[in-house]
Amino acid sequence: MTKGLEFDGVIIWNPDENSYRDNDADAKLMYVAITRAMHELYIIYKGNLSRLLQ
Repeated sequence: MTKGLEFDGVIIWNPDENSYRDNDADAKLMYVAITRAMHELYIIYKGNLSRLLQ
């Protein structure tokens, strides 16, 4: 539903290994979330980041 849309700011909340595993589907989801940010991207987490962001 967000195809082609961009947002001023995007917040990714707690992108750990439980939320985003190292597979193609989660990698595509993370890519879309990151590339929708026009001006600001916030990644808020506690603990270890997903391998997709390392």
